[in-house]
Amino acid sequence: MKVIFTGASSFTGVWFIYEMARRGVDVTSTFTRSPLEYDGLRGQRVRWARGLSTARCATRFGDERFLELCEQSGPIDALCLHGAFTQGYQQSNFLLHHAVQENTRGAREIMEVLARRGCRRLIWTGTYIEPEFAGSSQDHQHPLYGQSKQRSREILADLCCEMGWQMDCVILPHVYGPMQSGSWIDYMMRRWASDQVARVVMPSRVRDHAHISLLARFYADILGGSPEGGPIRIHRPSGEILPVGAFAVRLSDEVSQRTGWDCRMQFDTVPRRGEPFRYANTTPLTDLYPDFDASGAWDAFVNFHLEQLDLEPGEIVRQAREGMAYQPPQEDPDTVVAG
Repeated sequence: MKVIFTGASSFTGVWFIYEMARRGVDVTSTFTRSPLEYDGLRGQRVRWARGLSTARCATRFGDERFLELCEQSGPIDALCLHGAFTQGYQQSNFLLHHAVQENTRGAREIMEVLARRGCRRLIWTGTYIEPEFAGSSQDHQHPLYGQSKQRSREILADLCCEMGWQMDCVILPHVYGPMQSGSWIDYMMRRWASDQVARVVMPSRVRDHAHISLLARFYADILGGSPEGGPIRIHRPSGEILPVGAFAVRLSDEVSQRTGWDCRMQFDTVPRRGEPFRYANTTPLTDLYPDFDASGAWDAFVNFHLEQLDLEPGEIVRQAREGMAYQPPQEDPDTVVAG
């Protein structure tokens, strides 16, 4: 199987590439910049992704280089649109209409070119904060980023129906695991590492927390599964549906056990208007993958954060290293693979 994959530098993207490559999928990954322009943790993810796939750099969905990639490719089994416009995605002035334009720019022409090479399947990555999945209430407003993802999905779904494509939409919950950066979990780990109290905002709000390795398996299963079942299929993988505060307590317990840190928290219980009280998906991942090693996953999670903080791992983590699903990416030459 051969696919073109966008969004390869992201936390979830590199894990999806890892799982696909592990199963023998020939992945062509696209990056919007040169590898040398990525630094920090994103740079680590780019090096890992490049080692697992054929990389096309300075190539953005909808631009001439992406179209050239499609024209020069041999038979393609699926177009995996994982990347999206995310600049300022948490801000109230997020550029909704611009995001939709960027997410769908040139889609018709690209799909026409790929169709001539036998491709009639689109794998789209969405989010459970899209209005369709979050329900409605007078007490909240849907995040603009979620709105942009839903509108983009609807535009692409219309194109798929018109052109006779199959579209699988994988709707992501809140994801955690190694190689993640900039999340509230990252904030918690840094506070605890410096023996400071971590503040948990809106602890009563219910969210769906899924480990990245489970989601990567699910994504690869959708890709490798039968395309039967209608032109547009929605998949909503679910991890643990818990209040944010309860997940924070879980995080504190798992980290403290492995590090000996005093993982202190302060819950901010001031009522706030804003996002919906509950976001949750519907298909339990642990039912699909009963062999999931939760303890080993937490070992790898803590080990990763300790490495990022330049700290020594705790004894439990040291003992678990050989069995980790996550291995730090090896440095590769600075050569640029680009079309």
